[in-house]
Amino acid sequence: VIGELIRRRRIRRILVLCPAWLRKQWQEELESKFGLDFTLIDRDSTGQLRRQLGMETNPWTTHPRAIASYHYLKQEDVLSEFLLASQSGGPNATTLPWDLLIVDEVHNCMPAAHGRDSDLAQMLGRIGKLFEHKVFLSATPHNGFTQSFTGLLSQLDPVRFTRKDSITAAERRRVGEVVIRRLKKDINKQDEEAGKQARFVERVLKPALVLDFKDEELALIKAFEAFRTDFKRIVGGSHDASTRIAGNFVIEVLSKRLLSCPYSFAVSWNRFRQGLEADDEASSHAVQLAANDARAETDRDDESELKLESATRLAGAWTKRDRDRLRPSIAKLESALSGLGLVPGQDPLSNPRQDARLEALLRLIRQDISVRDWQNDERLIVFTEYRTTLDYILKRIRAEFPKEPEGRFLQLYGGMPDSQREAIKAAFNDPNSEVRVLFATDAASEGANLQETARMVLHYDFPWNPSRVDQRNGRLDRHGQSRDVFVYHFTSESDSDLRFFHRLFEKI
Repeated sequence: VIGELIRRRRIRRILVLCPAWLRKQWQEELESKFGLDFTLIDRDSTGQLRRQLGMETNPWTTHPRAIASYHYLKQEDVLSEFLLASQSGGPNATTLPWDLLIVDEVHNCMPAAHGRDSDLAQMLGRIGKLFEHKVFLSATPHNGFTQSFTGLLSQLDPVRFTRKDSITAAERRRVGEVVIRRLKKDINKQDEEAGKQARFVERVLKPALVLDFKDEELALIKAFEAFRTDFKRIVGGSHDASTRIAGNFVIEVLSKRLLSCPYSFAVSWNRFRQGLEADDEASSHAVQLAANDARAETDRDDESELKLESATRLAGAWTKRDRDRLRPSIAKLESALSGLGLVPGQDPLSNPRQDARLEALLRLIRQDISVRDWQNDERLIVFTEYRTTLDYILKRIRAEFPKEPEGRFLQLYGGMPDSQREAIKAAFNDPNSEVRVLFATDAASEGANLQETARMVLHYDFPWNPSRVDQRNGRLDRHGQSRDVFVYHFTSESDSDLRFFHRLFEKI
């Protein structure tokens, strides 16, 4: 599209917006595949530009072809500079200041179905009207809310679409005029009809790794189930919406962290406990605001963890009013944590005495990756939602293989320096490198090409947004993958949550 519009002399000023970790990939592929030179704009490049040309230099007026992170552009000072540089020739101007906007992984900028739009959605709304042409890209299904979908369509083309909660037959036809949807199975069918080998492989759901919980870990699961039941009975019966929302957040955070691993749960419980022991109570409205902030998309895992810790601590302070009624179930839960060696209030925490997920991961590595020696043609990606879980399992795995070089196990997370990220991706895709297992968070799972040498992916925990499962699998199941992709996950007969997610995983 860019090449065709340039040849027709229709465009000059072009902006590509994408997640931070995809900027370099966009720049390199535009150069290598199309011979198009684009400049990355961020704080470092802007500082360097101003040292060369003067402190008043505006990078958005200097570079006609730019690539930037939308998390960077949404910052108020950066957005103000962009809008200042994009001022057209006044009310009588006949052209818009920018020619073409491309937004990759645009589902992250989708307007909300209810309530306040995210910072990314608001930013896209403010800049979209400055562009003559727009291309939105995503391989992620929309969130199921018509209000969000039509909101995104109105950002793309405000003449054809308005934001609303239903679509008429005429509007559905107009959707077909602007949405191009390509499915792998359709491309494979075309290849087969033309007598060619199919370009895309199959995705194989392997039998679930069954977790065998020992007594102490099972005691923690049962103690949390009892706490959750008591909490819902005491808090969930409220007729006040903000109270229910705050209560749901408490259950959501603690449930998800326990489903990730006992260590991450203990970290969050300690933050919740700090709130319980704080002098002041928190309001349900304050918890609601902190929860919305913690759920907001960001490209930095450390920032996400800090926001979650703060919101969890605030949720604990909000729960103070019901602490006496919850005291018996809290005592059982803390006793179960102590039984695992995760002493409440201890900082730093020790490793748990039992961890069925880690044991299952070790069995998978030893059976399919290391065997007698490390397999040259097998590599594994392990995905988790949390940086806390990532750091924990990487530390435990390296301790289990003390004689292996550090490069045998690598990690990829949101917020790491671009140069380090690119080096890790290059190593993982290099068949001659020593790396065999890559641990990654969801912040690293959008757009990354990791399919050159690996075909195995393990979902260490289960993201509550099912489209993230597809994003994770898509790191390996993508163009250029030559082998069928094997997908692994956990289940257990003794954990009702894991049984539920196992069923949901099979449906996805």
